[in-house]
This record gives sequence, C-alpha cells and structure tokens, in this order.
Amino acid sequence: MTDQELQQLARGYAAKLAEDANLPNCLKNETLEMNQAYLLDFLRWLTKTHCIVSRDFIKQQRKVIEFDKKLMLENPTGERMVLAGVNQAKLELINKLFSESTFEN
Repeated sequence: MTDQELQQLARGYAAKLAEDANLPNCLKNETLEMNQAYLLDFLRWLTKTHCIVSRDFIKQQRKVIEFDKKLMLENPTGERMVLAGVNQAKLELINKLFSESTFEN
C-alpha cells in the first residue's frame, strides 16, 4: 500500500471514531486529528511486516484469472493448457492466501 492509501485508511477510520463519539464539534475535530496520527503511525508500523490488500483488488484479480483460465481451455492447445495450469496455480495461491470467508463481510 502506498503512504497515501495508508493516510486515507487512517483518516477514514479516525472519522468514524470521531463520528461515533458523543462530543462537541470542536472536540470531534481534535479527536479526529489525534486518532488519524495514531492510526497512521500504527498502519506504517504494521506494513513493515504485513501486507494490506483491498478486498476489491483481490476479487478483481480472481475474476481476471478465472476468465483467462476459461479462455485458455476453450480451444486447448499445448501452450494454452500450460497457461490454464498457470492460472489454476494462481487461483490456488489466492485461495490459500485469502479464504472465501475473508470476503463474506
């Protein structure tokens, strides 16, 4: 994830926290800024050892790979069968990294 994407995540969640708080607007703004700074620091720390990937990106990649695999199997040749196998391996890797339950929410 880029630093800009991390900032957007931090700001989005900080805004939710500030919105949920029963505080006057002036305190909400201060709370938002403090939480955003804290969350951004946490996300930067987290991404030193972990990857954050959007669910939409993974869903899109899965669809592209499934389509490519289907295309390769429509008129099978030796090369196309190999590419279909590569796409199957990609799907298995995605499924191993990101289980279906990841996308149920």
